[in-house]
Amino acid sequence: MFDIGLEAYAIHGAVEREGRGHTIMAQGRDERGGFPVAVRHFANEPLALRRPAIAAGHVGGKAHPKTCACAAGLPDTHSQLMFSAWAVKSGDRLALIDSGTGGHPIYGQGNGRLSQSMVAAGLDPKAVKTILLTHLHGDHVYGLTNHETNAQVFPDAEIVVPAAELKFWTSPGVESKDFGPTRKGLAQRIQATVATWKNVRPFEGEPELLPGVHTVQAPGHSPGHVTYLIASGGKQLLVSSDVSVLALQISTNPDWQQAIDQDPQMAVETRKRIFDRVVADKLIISGTHWLMPNVGTLAKDGNGYVFAPEA
Repeated sequence: MFDIGLEAYAIHGAVEREGRGHTIMAQGRDERGGFPVAVRHFANEPLALRRPAIAAGHVGGKAHPKTCACAAGLPDTHSQLMFSAWAVKSGDRLALIDSGTGGHPIYGQGNGRLSQSMVAAGLDPKAVKTILLTHLHGDHVYGLTNHETNAQVFPDAEIVVPAAELKFWTSPGVESKDFGPTRKGLAQRIQATVATWKNVRPFEGEPELLPGVHTVQAPGHSPGHVTYLIASGGKQLLVSSDVSVLALQISTNPDWQQAIDQDPQMAVETRKRIFDRVVADKLIISGTHWLMPNVGTLAKDGNGYVFAPEA
């Protein structure tokens, strides 16, 4: 029996130490009985974003976002997001899914404490052999580099990236496009770092990149965005990354178009497809930016979904 595990450390910028956070540890064996699997999740405390989270004119659904936010006990003046990364131990191989914000100032004071949080959880950052990237937005890849020097933080790890995503961010003229304030200079940085590194391996399709870890294509938030499905012992966890960015209590309105999605309509279609699969296959799901508790299951509710946190 595999219980998907969560080990989350609050890493608030106001203090120079890891917070106590929520800690649940789990491990088990894959469906073939071949290896132990453990999943740990690292997250910072909520960050308030005061720009529109829902694209104007594209609310849809049964209720206005402000109404849903108030009903869920959330602020109706701004959005609150977490920033998360996952450590996956498959057999004797330690891997990361995404690398976090890397201390970039655009994401707020005190972010980028992934390595410290890993150490606090008993994991050696130097032991990371594989990093699976869901996409190349800064809050998922800036943790790969030293913010001041661009030197690699994980030089001995293989960095696995969706080929479509890498192609987009290295295409001619992309650096001149406006993708919003948090992505200013992102294309230039990718072209100067990830695109030049010899330890980067692009992939296409939906391969099994590690034993028990499969890719699921999920474009829309970005052109090559993917999610990762981790299977073991008859249970499966979908690390859905940015399929839905908003706090889960309100993002279960799947028709809302998120302003930070690069292709909002495609993102809506992807969100419905992914959420329907979570329901049909009885998957456990979590997202990069969902507020705690952020690991659980989905059930269909009319045209929307209801999230139930794992006990």
